Amino acid sequence: MTPKYEKKLIYVLNYVSADDTQHYVHVLRLLAELVDLGWKVVVISEKGGEGSRNVLGHDVRFMSKRGGVERLFRLAGTLVSLRRQGYRLVFVRISRPAILVSSIVGRIVGQRTMYWLSSANQDLDQAKVGWRRGIYKVTMAATLTLINKFVTGPETMAAYFKLALSIPEEKLMVLYNDVDLSRFSPVPKTANPGTPTRILFVHSLSPNKEASRYFPDLIACLSSVSNRLGNIRLDVIGEGPERQVLETIAGKAGGGLVVEFLGGVPNMAIVNHYARADIFIMPSYREGFPRVVVEAMAMGLPIVATDAGGTRDLFGEKQQAFIVSRDDPAAFAAKLVDLVSDPIKRSELAQENLARVQRYSTKAVARMYNSKLLSVLEESR
Repeated sequence: MTPKYEKKLIYVLNYVSADDTQHYVHVLRLLAELVDLGWKVVVISEKGGEGSRNVLGHDVRFMSKRGGVERLFRLAGTLVSLRRQGYRLVFVRISRPAILVSSIVGRIVGQRTMYWLSSANQDLDQAKVGWRRGIYKVTMAATLTLINKFVTGPETMAAYFKLALSIPEEKLMVLYNDVDLSRFSPVPKTANPGTPTRILFVHSLSPNKEASRYFPDLIACLSSVSNRLGNIRLDVIGEGPERQVLETIAGKAGGGLVVEFLGGVPNMAIVNHYARADIFIMPSYREGFPRVVVEAMAMGLPIVATDAGGTRDLFGEKQQAFIVSRDDPAAFAAKLVDLVSDPIKRSELAQENLARVQRYSTKAVARMYNSKLLSVLEESR
């Protein structure tokens, strides 16, 4: 059936750059796949400069490097201009100011708006006090009224937001995060006697994630078993306010455990760190659809993680045994020790993760987007 409208999409990001230490650069590869499926896509970065420039082979329009009011007015003007060129569909990722502006403009000029949000942080948002709480409640209520679709993933997060924000079933849509399997793929390792078991933790070191909740047990357990199991190295990649706290805890490491904080690493350079690792960990109290997990799966790594957000949805049966309650730091540390001591189990989990991650490949997720974007474009307002 011929689409009623042209396949044109405006995709709004908070920020994107080639040296981004977050994961927005993944979006550019996904959008390239949508172009191959016949979509015309305009990429907008709310922050990061002015004008248009090429980012990793993709033309990106930047709204402003100055204050929020200016860039939001510029965003509104850009959306109106693109509507005149036939762009009826706007997809905003995470940014609350951008989706509020986009949804208001959409109602005026006849654009459909979709808002992606995944992190399970509503307990923190609801705990805001004073004028901040008032602004949050008013702007979120307005956004949920004006948008056409609230997009999240995986499936557990749809249930979470339906309850937390009272979103009607018909307004919810599930879409997956993707991973580029041409970039993230297993690298053969050579086992050398005396080589430490390498554990990798990649994440924003934000107080919202509460990695400090898990580090005391983790460091103590790894230190206690390292003389028996051999040297262990823990690499921590990421920046944020919790780094100093985590470094203080890691300073208590003993035995054959070495902990190194490597700071933020651009996503385009992160593959080498995954390739050197034997185990990936995600000690996190709040999550949504953790992209670092699907990156680790694609690299053939066994994983120990909490069940925060939609994390459990991502895994197969064997890997499920190494997903622990986010409220049980001792269990997290114990499961990690189990994997350090069992290379055979690590191999089994790696193979299961490699098979499971195919559903999150960029090509597979692009087909998912194509189908669901068309369904929104075809809906009558």
